[in-house]
Amino acid sequence: MGSRGGGLGARAKFALLGGAALLASLALWHPDMLGVDYLFVPGLVGRISIGWLIVPLAWLAIVGAAHAVNLTDGLDGLAGHTAAVAFVAYGTIAFLQGQVYLVTFCFTVAGALLAFLWFNAYPAQVIMGDTGALALGATLAVVALMLGQVLLLPIVGFVYVAVTLSVIVQVGYFA
Repeated sequence: MGSRGGGLGARAKFALLGGAALLASLALWHPDMLGVDYLFVPGLVGRISIGWLIVPLAWLAIVGAAHAVNLTDGLDGLAGHTAAVAFVAYGTIAFLQGQVYLVTFCFTVAGALLAFLWFNAYPAQVIMGDTGALALGATLAVVALMLGQVLLLPIVGFVYVAVTLSVIVQVGYFA
């Protein structure tokens, strides 16, 4: 059953996002696809291979980042600004790793977000909504995973972590 606006309900959205995240996680890990089975750990030299454990970590990162960006979205442009900064940060990491395709992608997304913010300046009239915010968060997590830098995601997306923790505390308190 949909919400008042006729869209998908929360459970249906979570189920669809979870299924898409599982498919993306398997594609990232599978050797015939992207073959990402490693992480870079800050402070350690070289990458650490974690094998199939990347699948549950990737699922958690994709679902968590998607919902965190969605919680941050609103008319104030916070989700757009912070996503632009995060994509620039990961684009810089991609540049340092020599992954030109990810550099191009990250800076293209950052540019598109800045254009969105420019044309949605005060008085803002548009929010990204679930479609934009969930997609941005999931994409950010996939980029972090492709770079092996998913452990930096809570730092790069600190605002998303703070907003999510705030929502959890508020729901816990007022429920």
